[in-house]
Amino acid sequence: MEFKLARDFLLSNRGDYETAYREFRWPHPETFNWALDWFDSIAPSAEIARSIFEHPQSNLAGYKRIRRLEFAELPKTISGKIRRVDLRGIEAVLREQRDPARAGNEYWEEDFPGLHPASSP
Repeated sequence: MEFKLARDFLLSNRGDYETAYREFRWPHPETFNWALDWFDSIAPSAEIARSIFEHPQSNLAGYKRIRRLEFAELPKTISGKIRRVDLRGIEAVLREQRDPARAGNEYWEEDFPGLHPASSP
């Protein structure tokens, strides 16, 4: 639970580096359960997707921006490398099964209308 509080503190202060640096303290729990204390599925949310879309808009050229984002489990080898062949196969199967609709944890740039100013690069 202490790690969740530390993570929430960092997320709430991600725009204010000085405050995050000055006030952050590493937790010192007596016990730690990776499954409960760390991997609690914070990523698949519209708020996190919005923050991921916002960063490249202000830091990258238009042609380098992320257009679509999907949170999913990555297929990996025993040594931890991402299996790109499996990713392409999964995407091909999903493309056949569904119309241009999106997956459950997929977000598109168009989902966030206030994201792009009129004079976007």
